[in-house]
Amino acid sequence: MWEDRWAGPFGSTEAWAAQHSFRFLGRDPIWLSELSRSAGNLEEATGISMITRAKAKVQMKRPAAEAVWTARLGRVDFSKIWKIRADYVSPRDQVAWLKVMHRNLRVAASGGLGSTKCMARGCGEDENQEHLVECPTIASRFWSKIAAFMGALSMDASDNKRKWILGMLPSGKTVGREEAAIIFWAWRCLYAEVVAARIDNRDLKPGNAYKNTIRMAYTRVKAYGDKWYRWYSKQRYRKDAKVIPLKHRDKKLVSSDRDATYVIRKALKDEFRRIVLGAS
Repeated sequence: MWEDRWAGPFGSTEAWAAQHSFRFLGRDPIWLSELSRSAGNLEEATGISMITRAKAKVQMKRPAAEAVWTARLGRVDFSKIWKIRADYVSPRDQVAWLKVMHRNLRVAASGGLGSTKCMARGCGEDENQEHLVECPTIASRFWSKIAAFMGALSMDASDNKRKWILGMLPSGKTVGREEAAIIFWAWRCLYAEVVAARIDNRDLKPGNAYKNTIRMAYTRVKAYGDKWYRWYSKQRYRKDAKVIPLKHRDKKLVSSDRDATYVIRKALKDEFRRIVLGAS
């Protein structure tokens, strides 16, 4: 190869390609006939799959967001950040927070929205991605409540930018799967409220975002429990019937028995009744 283009057989450009070997991205010379097949071991494959992987690897770059967030939030092990996964969430739930991690969430400071100012009452700062965590109104009426809610569920209750933006805890670890789920829901609901406030030309209401976060947490967890119950019910009378695996029984948001009888945690049920249903 010459840079990223095929330049011809290794050794000569005048003879038939099949008579000479190619040198591909610094590997040992290989025969053209070998490029038509792949070995069983993916690391030693010499066919089209190897070519595709090798070319993709050359073009891959570290996300530019890593350098920016490091400069603003301090040194972070991004190899851990990109491995964060969550229970209960749908693909759509994950969009807003993942965009924040990659620094490509569309906000007022991006331009094209008529104003670059935050829509929260009493805040005249420019609305950028970091400001959605730093804004005093949003921080006190939304993020602090999310932190307290997580604490009530025996999760990490810290309230800081590194946790909300990148999922990093004060201990240096990343958030767990259930903690990540709550942050995914929080970002989705907060961003939806930010967009709604700008469309309706009204003050941003963090309380609406918090209410929707609790509603989403409750309904997603309930759907999770129902899913396991349906799975168990379909095969419960079989001779070789299976039960709920131990790792799926005792979670921070829901618990279940071996027969898929599940109970949503009291802290979540109480908050859902208080905030969403308006029960005292």
